[in-house]
Amino acid sequence: MENIVFEMDYEEEHKRRAAEDESSTATAIFDRAINSNFLKAYSDTMDAIPKIIVPEDKANYEYLLAKCDEMAKCWGGKIRGIVDYQKWDAHIYLTLPFAEFGCDEELGLLKEIAEKSHSVTFSATKDGKVELNIFIYYFQEIADKRAILEEEILKDDELVSLLEKHSEETNEYKSEVIHWFIEYAVKKMGKSREELAPGIVKEVLSDPDAFFQRIEELKRQCDNENDGQNG
Repeated sequence: MENIVFEMDYEEEHKRRAAEDESSTATAIFDRAINSNFLKAYSDTMDAIPKIIVPEDKANYEYLLAKCDEMAKCWGGKIRGIVDYQKWDAHIYLTLPFAEFGCDEELGLLKEIAEKSHSVTFSATKDGKVELNIFIYYFQEIADKRAILEEEILKDDELVSLLEKHSEETNEYKSEVIHWFIEYAVKKMGKSREELAPGIVKEVLSDPDAFFQRIEELKRQCDNENDGQNG
């Protein structure tokens, strides 16, 4: 029997999309937020708000710290845990000679790390080792963060203008993708738009974001296939 191999190289596609994004409104929003006073003002406001420790996050941090300490001892690695009262979060940095989760216990720990943290990053160190950065919120502000964010945004007229433009572009883009999907479904299923409409509306209403992500991915796959055939 022949080997079953799946192999794709998305490097060029990623570069192309990154180049397209450089001139996008979303990039302009990011640049404005970074280069203006917005982020500093928002950060200063958030830092001034009283915080409380989230009991569940504290328990998860202590549990994962102990488990990662055991792993560091077993594999001859390094560990550093910090509850940061300046940045108001908690991190566990676990450095290992390699990262392999090969038995039920190790796979169980990997699952627990994912479930009990808010973010996990794997990165390579300069000396060729693997570092896990386990992030946990740990603290919670006693305030409406969304209201504070909106208040700071409204102070920056240029940022507000860019966000409004991006919203208009996003709605237009979503309309184009949904229109493409309807035409695609008509051709594939051999049904009229009127016959397909009830099912599509049901999907949209049940979970709009998930539905749009699925049809967006479908369109991307079809576009890539067409590019391959035309190339």
